[in-house]
Amino acid sequence: MGFTIYSSSDSGAPTLNGLTGSLLSVLDACLVNGYGTKIAAGWTKPLPNTSSYGCYKQGTGSLFYLFAYDAGSGSAAGTEAQMSGWDSITSIVNGSVTGNNPFPTYGQLTIGPGTGSASGAVIYRKSIAPNATARTWIVFADSSSLYMFSISGDSGGTYTGFSFGDFYSLRSGSVDTSRCLIIGRSVISSSTITSDKLDVLSTSNPMTATAGHFAAHTFSGASGSITLSKHGDGIKGGASGSLCGVIQYLNSVDNGLYISPVWIVETAIASVRGRMRGFYHLCHPTSSFTDGQVFSGSGDFPNRTFRVIVPTGNNGAYFMETSDTLETN
Repeated sequence: MGFTIYSSSDSGAPTLNGLTGSLLSVLDACLVNGYGTKIAAGWTKPLPNTSSYGCYKQGTGSLFYLFAYDAGSGSAAGTEAQMSGWDSITSIVNGSVTGNNPFPTYGQLTIGPGTGSASGAVIYRKSIAPNATARTWIVFADSSSLYMFSISGDSGGTYTGFSFGDFYSLRSGSVDTSRCLIIGRSVISSSTITSDKLDVLSTSNPMTATAGHFAAHTFSGASGSITLSKHGDGIKGGASGSLCGVIQYLNSVDNGLYISPVWIVETAIASVRGRMRGFYHLCHPTSSFTDGQVFSGSGDFPNRTFRVIVPTGNNGAYFMETSDTLETN
C-alpha cells in the first residue's frame, strides 16, 4: 500500500485555519471519516472530540494513540496545536488525559500542563494568526503513518511540518512493536519558521537527540518515552542539518537525482533502529525544485514515484514517496 494524499485543494476538503478545532476537523476527515472522493486512511477515533481535544488510534502497525490539543499554549491560541503520543488513552476530561506511557513526557519536553513523568507535547504550527484565514495543507497518510504539512503564513509560502506513526524497523527475528515516533516543534508561540523540526537532520553525533523527536519505547519494548535523532546523507547534504544538499542538479556525471533514506537512531545506545517511511533526504539545493514537482525513480529506487514539497522552515524540501512501494514491517 502507498500513502493516500489529502489536500486543501481537494473537493470537499475541510478548512485549516488559526481557530481552535480546525486541525481536528482535518485529522478527522483524513484519518477517520474521509471526504469527497477521498477514503479515510484507516485510523480509528476511540473517543469523541471534546471542545478542542481529540485523539486517534493507528489502524494497523504499532496501534498507538495520538492526542491533539488544538488550542496552542501560552499566547498561541488557535495558531498552534499540542500533540503527544500514548500507548493507550482511556478518557479525556477537560483536556486531562488518562492513559498509559505518554511520549514525550513532561520531563523530556516541558510543554503542556504535566509534571515529571506526565505528558509533555510537541507543537504543530498551523497559522500566523488566530483567525479564519484558510491555510494551504497537505497530508500523506496510511493506516499507520501520518505526515502533515501546511503553509502557516509566518514566512510566505514556507511549509511547517508534523509527523506521527510507524517508521520501518530494522529489527529482525521478532517484531518491533514500539516502532512509533512523534516529531514536532519543541517551542511554543513561535513565529520563527526555523523552529520547525521535521525537516532537521543530525550532522554529527547520533547520540545527540534531535529536538522534538521521540518514540514510545526502545526497540526491545522496554522503558518509556525515548529521544531520537535522524540523519540522511550528511556529506551530500553539506552538513547543513536540513533536508537539502550541495550536489549539482542534475548530477553532471550521470544526469542523476540523488536522495537518501532518513535513518532513525536511538540516542541512548547510538543504534540505528530504522528508516522513516516514504520520507527522503533530497541531496541537491532546493532552489532547483518547485513545489508539487513529481519524479519517477530509477537505480536504487525503481518503480517508485515521488513528490516535492518546498520550501521548508529550515530551507529544505520534503521528498515524499507517492507510489505503492512503502517499506512496511
